Amino acid sequence: MLAVLTLLGAASVPARLVAEGTQANVVVITIDTLRADHLRCYGDQSIETPNLDALARSSGRFTHAFTAVPITLPAHTALFTGSFPMATGVHDFSGNKVPASAITLAKTLRDHG
Repeated sequence: MLAVLTLLGAASVPARLVAEGTQANVVVITIDTLRADHLRCYGDQSIETPNLDALARSSGRFTHAFTAVPITLPAHTALFTGSFPMATGVHDFSGNKVPASAITLAKTLRDHG
């Protein structure tokens, strides 16, 4: 489900990508219903994906990804909270909302500048 995940966060950025004393930029890209092996940066030579390939060359790229649930909304909620669907209450497509008290990646990044 999460075919491409490029996450540049302070905890996962290789030292060569961040100059000392600077903060990393964070870009998270998720693409629903696309197999990773259908992108050139993951080995498919029959399709051109120049922008994703350029991004993959200059950032962190993962070859294995796992999801807490194979449904987009709760999967994204799990990704951005680090919590399983039953903990956040977001477990399907219908009217679920992340609790205001949830610690999210966005809140954590904001709190750290």
